[in-house]
Amino acid sequence: MRYIAGSMRLTITIGIILWFGLAAYGQETLPKLNFLEAKLEKASDLSEDNPEKAIPILLELKKVSTEQRDTVTLAEVLRLLGNCHYYLDDNNVAMRHWRSAISLAQQADMPELQAGLFNNIANGYSDFDPDSGIYFYKLAIQIYTELDLAEETADMLGNLSFTFFDDLQNYDSAYVYAYKALNLSKRTGDSLLLASMHAQLGRVFIEIKPLDSAIYHAKLGLNISREIGSKRVEELALDA
Repeated sequence: MRYIAGSMRLTITIGIILWFGLAAYGQETLPKLNFLEAKLEKASDLSEDNPEKAIPILLELKKVSTEQRDTVTLAEVLRLLGNCHYYLDDNNVAMRHWRSAISLAQQADMPELQAGLFNNIANGYSDFDPDSGIYFYKLAIQIYTELDLAEETADMLGNLSFTFFDDLQNYDSAYVYAYKALNLSKRTGDSLLLASMHAQLGRVFIEIKPLDSAIYHAKLGLNISREIGSKRVEELALDA
């Protein structure tokens, strides 16, 4: 259950985009920026569950932000376009949008967005080139650590654990990163990640033993996932 920047909580704040836009274009453009803000928020809401409806909105925003030379908004639009194509299993197009967004994020000095894009690219690589995926996850972790963003760092550690487990069958490394993510999630109070990492450790201990540890973590993951109403993590725990 890897995390995509934008589908969970790794998003650039719309208010930041609005602020940059005002600085660039002046106060008289506020009504237009409010309209763009609403459009972008709608596309973000649609991107995971209904990407086909989000894409036309994002293409319109891409045209407007390109014409206005609004690098900040354009970077966010390209990120969301990449997410949409990823959810539609169009990985090559997704990666192209994400790479373009990274260049813009670097120009606009937006390290948090850049880290989220590194995560997304890592997810895109995971199925066919997990070593490259690991490389980009670690780039994201480096930035999030420098920014002191513990929740996002924990998400990336969890993603690394899933990559080592599912794609490389490297269960020892999967164990190490799952425990790191688990400990961080306890510190931040992230119940979703806490449940996910308990479930993940249940899967790992089935492979490396002891089985009583597998049962212990799977049960914890199952109980927490049911408390918070996460069907995806519940399925992960049951799979353990």
